[in-house]
Amino acid sequence: MAEPYADLELAFRWVPEQGGLDVGLRFVLSDAAVDNWVHLTELLKIDLKELARRANDADAYAESLTRMVFSRPDIADFYNGSYGRAAERPVHLRLNLDTPPAFHEVHWELLRDPTGEHPLATTDRVLFSRYLSSPDFRMVPWRTKQASRALVVIASPSDLGTYRPGGQRLAEVGIETVYLAGPGQATLANLVTELEKQVDILHLVCHGAVTGDVPFIFLESPDGTADIVDGRRLAEMVFSLASGPAAAR
Repeated sequence: MAEPYADLELAFRWVPEQGGLDVGLRFVLSDAAVDNWVHLTELLKIDLKELARRANDADAYAESLTRMVFSRPDIADFYNGSYGRAAERPVHLRLNLDTPPAFHEVHWELLRDPTGEHPLATTDRVLFSRYLSSPDFRMVPWRTKQASRALVVIASPSDLGTYRPGGQRLAEVGIETVYLAGPGQATLANLVTELEKQVDILHLVCHGAVTGDVPFIFLESPDGTADIVDGRRLAEMVFSLASGPAAAR
């Protein structure tokens, strides 16, 4: 049985006629008949120019973005109340954006809690996800296994050191790469073992699914058959590492 969790969604929809974001807030407990949904009447204003001015200062950027969102008592109170009701459950924090591209460029992952002390995306209880809307729900076509190919291109010229575009030295591109791609190699145990060796980049290619709002990924057992792993379990393992990957996709 899946571990109980809480689901907290912040939905922002652009209203061009009024130049602001329509705000919808939703909180759900997976193990209780609680579904709290609030549609705010006042639009949220995000000063994109101020954020752009602070783009090179992560702390200042986070401070400005947090103030723009959580200086609104209605949003802050909903977040604090929901987080408190979640008790010890993990919180799935979902940011749902139906906005022009400029708002997708906002560094929402730097958003802090209403106190301004803790980043929402990197706390041990919060799993942060950014959602996009799409009018196209067609299945992505996939060719047969016999016709499927993957191409990886890494260009690292031997004379990169002689080039300095904009006065900046170009670092070497080539890095040590470990492949868990053979039959029975893409196991959770092998994945964790390699991550413990201080990996800088994790690129995971696998199937996934959502059942009852719980994300699952299809890894492999040692015999090559499917091992269905709770995605939250993998995320928790990555977050618990003393030195996790700097980039993961």
